[in-house]
Amino acid sequence: MGHQPFKTWLFSEEPLEPDQEAALQAHLDSCESCRSLSADWVEVRNLFTRSGPVGPAPGFPTRWQARLAVQESKARREIEQEVNILFIGVTSGIALILLMAILAAGIIIFDSPSQYLMTGLYSLGNIINSLKAFENILVVMAQVLPGVVPASGWIVFIVLVSLLGVAWTYVLQKILVPRRTTS
Repeated sequence: MGHQPFKTWLFSEEPLEPDQEAALQAHLDSCESCRSLSADWVEVRNLFTRSGPVGPAPGFPTRWQARLAVQESKARREIEQEVNILFIGVTSGIALILLMAILAAGIIIFDSPSQYLMTGLYSLGNIINSLKAFENILVVMAQVLPGVVPASGWIVFIVLVSLLGVAWTYVLQKILVPRRTTS
């Protein structure tokens, strides 16, 4: 004997037509399996209606907030990384465009590669001469200043330079060392 559509009718929440209801009742009277299934289904439905909704486990809000904070922190780091990569890409692109513009201008200005070489050597010579002049100034100051500036002046100068070094180190540490965040 077939059990369809009787099983479907048993589990259906919709009301049955009178002829379907009569057919189902006749089938349940003759079929032990479907009668047992019907009784079990009534019991299960009663369990569902008697038991209330299940609440969250103890500590659920705390765990949820902690996990949410971790996810937000991770998302923030990912966004910062994307922004940094974008910044580096844009900066590199601009630098490449400027380099190409400088090279293009150099090609227009100079007629031959020897002019590049000569201009580069001339610039290097100017830099070396400037450094030599600066060295000469420092040597003269080192020879003249000890006789002109008293010892107390040198002490004040050394203290000021030391304080400047400490301040510089503090500022660099604040800028370069990442801040720790607490969650």
